[in-house]
Amino acid sequence: MLLKVEIIIYYLATVFGHKGVNEFVDILYKRFSYSGMDRVFMYLFAFLFLITFLWFMLRNIKRVGRGLTISLSLLILPIIVYYFLFFVSSVEAIHFVQYAILSAAFLRVYPSVSYVFISTSILGVIDEMYQYFVLYRGTNDAYLDYNDMLFNIHGCVIGLVLSLI
Repeated sequence: MLLKVEIIIYYLATVFGHKGVNEFVDILYKRFSYSGMDRVFMYLFAFLFLITFLWFMLRNIKRVGRGLTISLSLLILPIIVYYFLFFVSSVEAIHFVQYAILSAAFLRVYPSVSYVFISTSILGVIDEMYQYFVLYRGTNDAYLDYNDMLFNIHGCVIGLVLSLI
């Protein structure tokens, strides 16, 4: 029961904390230049993914084989494609992290992979709709970000795969 409450608190914090985090990131971009901070975020997330990848490889050293390496590579390859095609800035990678954590936590409470995938994907869509219809309503740059929905769903898949390895 406690884990369910923690999951709810985590999700609400990511949704309702979005504006504050966004304002903080905007301050960083203005203070240190857009290209400089974008590079910092890119290296930060690349480092995070590399550490995660290595941790799972070492954790499963006995089972490491072609299948595991291919699975992890197939999770990372779309992120590289997203980076060049869809990312507005490198900070967009936070979606993968947020929803990987959420789906991994959900899987501990609800052992059905399909239920967790559907639930977490719906929560990712609700998050983006909340931002569009409530959080940034009436602002000039408000738009329903389908790319972020895709990133949230991919983050969900990353969390599920990493949890099941």
